[in-house]
Amino acid sequence: MIIIDEEKIFDIIETRKPVSVALNGPDGLLPKVQDLALRIGKNMEFQPIFLQILPGAPVI
Repeated sequence: MIIIDEEKIFDIIETRKPVSVALNGPDGLLPKVQDLALRIGKNMEFQPIFLQILPGAPVI
């Protein structure tokens, strides 16, 4: 079972103070990643970008 370490993600965001954050994850975790993106948006001063890589799509 894969667990998203949300505490570590929030710690990194608070430490580095980025202007934006992009989130991505495997198909099975997409609902959890989307929920995490919503929580980040509520707690931070910016809206995160949620990326979904389609199977077979080239990654640059």
